[in-house]
Amino acid sequence: MSEEPKASGGPEAELEAWKKQCEAGEVSPQDTFKKISNIAVLMSYDMIDKLRFLEQETLPLSDEQIVDRVEHMTQFVERLRTAYLSLGETED
Repeated sequence: MSEEPKASGGPEAELEAWKKQCEAGEVSPQDTFKKISNIAVLMSYDMIDKLRFLEQETLPLSDEQIVDRVEHMTQFVERLRTAYLSLGETED
């Protein structure tokens, strides 16, 4: 059986630490881009793990309970869609 994903701060904590590093001194744009890209990948994998766990926990529920979760999930998918489309609009 699947275990609940652990909340260790993960990518979010790594992003905050990187922001502090950037504010404290000079960090090259290339290093910043690489780090942000890596954090985005980690967040994506973490989100997939959380979604898989939530799916396993949700499907056995009653239809009424699932409906409550669907609305909440739809809000997050819309946010993800907005971020995805915004990233595609960046100029080279």
